Amino acid sequence: MKLLRLAVVSLLIFACGSARGNDAESEVAEVIERHIKGGNQGDTSTQLQLGSMYYCGLAVPQDYGKAFEWYSKAAIQGNAFAQTQLGVMYYHGEGVPQDYGKAFEWYSKAAKQGNDISQTQLGLLYYYGDGVPQDFKKAFGWFSKATKQGGAMAQVKLGLMYSEGKGVPQDFKRAFEWYTKSANQGNAEAQMQLGLMYWKGQGIPQDYKKAYVLLSVSSATDGQESHIAHRDLAAEKLSPEQLVEAQAEATALFEKIQKWKK
Repeated sequence: MKLLRLAVVSLLIFACGSARGNDAESEVAEVIERHIKGGNQGDTSTQLQLGSMYYCGLAVPQDYGKAFEWYSKAAIQGNAFAQTQLGVMYYHGEGVPQDYGKAFEWYSKAAKQGNDISQTQLGLLYYYGDGVPQDFKKAFGWFSKATKQGGAMAQVKLGLMYSEGKGVPQDFKRAFEWYTKSANQGNAEAQMQLGLMYWKGQGIPQDYKKAYVLLSVSSATDGQESHIAHRDLAAEKLSPEQLVEAQAEATALFEKIQKWKK
């Protein structure tokens, strides 16, 4: 999961992409040097920026070890985003040995500060039982906290829990509501789940055309083979005229979501 919210990163990309020659490279080097100086002086914003530059390999060679070092400096000063990134790195074993327990610790620190990404990650740890005993009720609780801030991943996970009856009584209506909230934010998993609900007529009237539209959008969003396969199956249920209409609706919906995300 590559988490980027840093204006300086965008500026560095622009500088490297639009400039020419050694002068531009020199300017980028000076910017990095100034950031390192600021980071060493304890500025958490600069430390966070340096962490993300090394994590993603932007303007510098990708280096998880250095990314971890800079994120750690910001995290111990209480920066919730840096704490979340340390959780991510421990969870995936990026630059450090994989350690679900330490991932849990850092996610917990950030989640207590209201960071919705860490709240969602804690929900996932409890949902799958990674580093903690599997506990659907605790998973539901953390996902619920994240949805109050509009977290799309948490929304789709609540939909899944209602659909499967995990941690809560099975309720397809509530599942549909949460999937819809997430799908409207462009979440491909939620779009696929909604499409499958229309395909099966699960809690809603069966509608192959709507199923195709949503499955087509989810396929365009992330291109996963499973999404494409479900889309193609839905297409087989439509007449040529219905398919043309559905394709037009899918294109319009995809473009609408992309404009909203910008």
